[in-house]
Amino acid sequence: MSKPMNFSFLSKDFTQCLKGLFALFVLWHHISQQSMRFYATNLGTIFQMMGYLSVAMFFFISGYGLMKKSGGGYTVFRCLSSKKNPHVLY
Repeated sequence: MSKPMNFSFLSKDFTQCLKGLFALFVLWHHISQQSMRFYATNLGTIFQMMGYLSVAMFFFISGYGLMKKSGGGYTVFRCLSSKKNPHVLY
């Protein structure tokens, strides 16, 4: 039996759902760009803006999750840069 999902504000379950939704919006944006069917229409403009906003929100939520996971503060950036990119610090 699976545990119930926690949908409190910015919980892990809720942010995972939001990231999935934003990923679908980005996919929709790319499909509308490739088809060129909605190019230079009001609907095309909405798809374009929705794609840009979705990428920004996806990265914001991902960064928020990294901050919460590591305890927050400047240590996140030191930890990420020293473990994955040791040449950045030296």
